Amino acid sequence: MASVKQRKQELLRLVEGRFIQPDVYNVIINRESRVTKALDLFSEMISKNIYADEITYNTLLHGLCLLREVKEAVALFNEMVSKSIKTSLVKKGICPSVYTYATLVDGLCRRLKKAQEIFKDLLIKGCSLDVTVYNAMINGLGKQGMIDEALSLC
Repeated sequence: MASVKQRKQELLRLVEGRFIQPDVYNVIINRESRVTKALDLFSEMISKNIYADEITYNTLLHGLCLLREVKEAVALFNEMVSKSIKTSLVKKGICPSVYTYATLVDGLCRRLKKAQEIFKDLLIKGCSLDVTVYNAMINGLGKQGMIDEALSLC
């Protein structure tokens, strides 16, 4: 019986060069329990000129935030934003969405100042933030005992 690793490699081998888009990698990255392995798959995608989409970045951001790898999460987010500036990549769905911002704010609330920085920057840029992003920020403020600040966002 083939191991999970062998099945993942077989799947990638079968679809390689055919219709492979980020979707196949996204499924495998999303199922990968080790963020370092997921990041290796991300590097493999890039080396094969398979563009990463919003789902790829959001999955990796979420994993990095869970591990409290704040510097890496912010660096990955900045990479995503810098690539979204290029018109051809925006068309491919790499532009950060409200979900991306919510994932980042929620993950960074353990380092509240950085989360507040990003949240304020989004407001200054006029980004359309929904209840998910506000909930993440309010939750982070509340966990840090900053009730008045949390209530001011309501």
